[in-house]
Amino acid sequence: TRRSNVDSRSKHCEAMGREERSSVIADLAESLVVIGRLGAPYGVKGWQHVQSFTEPQDNVLNYKTLYVQQKDQWVAFELEDGRRHGLGIVIKLRDITDCDVAAKW
Repeated sequence: TRRSNVDSRSKHCEAMGREERSSVIADLAESLVVIGRLGAPYGVKGWQHVQSFTEPQDNVLNYKTLYVQQKDQWVAFELEDGRRHGLGIVIKLRDITDCDVAAKW
């Protein structure tokens, strides 16, 4: 059934891990400030957990553009959506369309 396919894909995405987590920074007056670290994918639509270094924790949601480090480069992403989830934060970055793409970051 459709429901079981979504559940199994969600479990697959949640099980995906990364050796290193990507740092998330914001552009503030032409200087870069680390404001968090991307975590595991959340769901099948490209959402990700984020470990926020801001105080309060949900201030990470106030930034429009986030720069994500992968290897030696920084890639800009527009923050499409975000919200509190349990004790943490989940975010949706534009152009991250599913859990497989999210797992690469």
